[in-house]
Amino acid sequence: MIHKSKPQPTDNFESFFNAIKDFLFVLDTNGNIIHVNSTVTDRLGYSFDELCGQSVLIVHPRDQREEATQIVQKMIIGQEEACFIPLITKKGELIPVETSISDGIWDGNSALFGVSKDITKVKISEEKFASAFDASATLMAISTIEEGRFIDVNRAFIETIGYTREETIGHTSGDLNLFVSSEQRENVKKLFEKKKSMRDISIQVRTKKGKILDGLFSVNHINMGNQNCWLTVMTDVTELVKLNKDQKKLLIRAERSSKAKSMFVANMSHEIRTPLNAILGYAQIMERKCETCPHTDQGLTSIIKSGEHLLELINNILETIKSDVSEIKINYTAFDIIKMIQEICSIFAHRPDARGIEISTQFGSYFPRFICSDKGKIRQVLFNLLGNAIKYTEKGTIIILAEASLYQTTDIENEIDAENQLNICISIKDTGFGIAPDQQELIFDAFEQSESGYKTAKGTGLGLPLSRRYARALGGDVNVKSELSIGSTFVFTFKTKLVSKLEHIQKSCYIKKVIGKSPKLLVVDDDQFNLEMLYTMLKNTGFDIFQSCSGIEALAQIKEKSFDAVLLDQCMPEMDGIETLHRIRALKACKDLPVIIITASGDVDAERMRQEGANAFVPKPFSRSDLLEKIQVLIGVKYEYVNEPSKVLKPNNSKLSDKMKQLLISQRETILSAIENGDILKLRQTISVIENQNSELAKKLTEFTTTYDYDGLRRFIGDL
Repeated sequence: MIHKSKPQPTDNFESFFNAIKDFLFVLDTNGNIIHVNSTVTDRLGYSFDELCGQSVLIVHPRDQREEATQIVQKMIIGQEEACFIPLITKKGELIPVETSISDGIWDGNSALFGVSKDITKVKISEEKFASAFDASATLMAISTIEEGRFIDVNRAFIETIGYTREETIGHTSGDLNLFVSSEQRENVKKLFEKKKSMRDISIQVRTKKGKILDGLFSVNHINMGNQNCWLTVMTDVTELVKLNKDQKKLLIRAERSSKAKSMFVANMSHEIRTPLNAILGYAQIMERKCETCPHTDQGLTSIIKSGEHLLELINNILETIKSDVSEIKINYTAFDIIKMIQEICSIFAHRPDARGIEISTQFGSYFPRFICSDKGKIRQVLFNLLGNAIKYTEKGTIIILAEASLYQTTDIENEIDAENQLNICISIKDTGFGIAPDQQELIFDAFEQSESGYKTAKGTGLGLPLSRRYARALGGDVNVKSELSIGSTFVFTFKTKLVSKLEHIQKSCYIKKVIGKSPKLLVVDDDQFNLEMLYTMLKNTGFDIFQSCSGIEALAQIKEKSFDAVLLDQCMPEMDGIETLHRIRALKACKDLPVIIITASGDVDAERMRQEGANAFVPKPFSRSDLLEKIQVLIGVKYEYVNEPSKVLKPNNSKLSDKMKQLLISQRETILSAIENGDILKLRQTISVIENQNSELAKKLTEFTTTYDYDGLRRFIGDL
């Protein structure tokens, strides 16, 4: 029997009952309301009397009351844990709740106790999650933990994978054949069970149409309506993976190309330097034999100078191919820098295109005579800078100013070493065309030239970039100051060390022959021309020479005879110089045998050569004096020296007579036409015609053609 009078529990219980913020209901076994707390009456808008004795369904929406009845019945027998049907206020507003029910005793009778928890905030959060979940461009799926069945998937999942929501919900990834590798799927599942979460696991999945996608998977636990689930997030990285694969292919291709380029450089270096070595070597031998024949002597000198110029051009090209200053090897040697500068000036002063240009040198008070640095690179920089000054100066002056200052350092540990160190500054000032301000940095880029360079069609655009790289490798730089129509000043700086003069007394002299017993040398080279050239050069100097054209043959001779030193070519078929060297060192009697590697490679690492077992190396083409000095250092041989004869070309700088001018004017058009058309045969024939009438004029013209200075010849004729 239901009493509408309000029960009278203790004041403490009533206070506690009403203080609870959740909705509290006490029901009889028929589901009618016996008692409620103040949260129910306050928030639903009913009075206590309006609710008491009514079915609890009164506080649920009319269209969901039947469902609520079924859920409550299941909850009573333990088949459901909670009911999520909302409460409805007297005004018809819905309040989302999570309701749980338990049985007990109320006033001595069986009763049901209902607790409804307001989950409005949770619902809002879930709605926000659902909105973000569905709107996300990243693929998302929610699935059960026990079986992995999909509870929900977002729009991106549907659009990318191709299955509809109906085709997906209630199924597993296995049912849909999503994973390309079932083994991979099992591994991921085991990993997740162990760690309970995963981030950025790379997995391939298959779409409904069979397309394979690359994905980065992240999996975490979430709670969905009191149910623990997996939230799986997949970032589609298919395009990125493809791009990475393409980049790897490009990288592999680039590495192959770089390797091929390196091989090409090495092969080209060898192919060019080897014959050039024979040319210059024989020219040096013949030069000493023909000192009494001025005409022949001048021709040989021309061969040597042209060969050296060709070698410098080859070195420029090969060095420019290299991409990093760190690849530049510095070969330190002691030398007379003043003599080198004077020799370079002398060479350029006697070139036909230097007519009308006065070249002068000035040395500062503290400028040293002897230094220790890379002679070849310093010489190359000065050649490039002075060569440019002459190319772009038609008349006027070129001043070379060489100065030095003490090297300053704050490094206490290196203070002693710094005592003998100097900063060298060599400036080359000309009165040439000048360079526009916007081009003064551009000219240091490979293959770039100033506007003057393009107009005169001179140079390759390699000299200045290489000069700057050399200078920086030497601890300095190359910079320029220039004004159009006034001239340019190029400043070359580098760091160096002072050395004793005694080291250079003999270097300024020509080695004539060996003093005393002839040392026995074994020369090994597969190139017959180089082999014979070395034989002749060293034999004429007084050495006892043995020859071998292969590493195998050389080893056989070394086992039979005793040698003072071996000159070994690096690049040979079947067994190259390095392998031959290793086998020589493997022989007990040859562990200390001096071995000089002769290499045509443009990139020689001195430290690597020492590690391989070589005592020294000589790059092709080499000068006779450099080779003989290396041999002297290794075996202690003594030489007889004579003063170095001057071999500078001596052009005739006298003014042209009127007769010469008339003769030249008569042939000017023919000569200019031959130059423009590149008809060298016609040019030579014309000079022969002139020679029949005036040999002195023909000689002047020949000076231009023998040095291939056709631009200078064009100017020479144009000045008439």
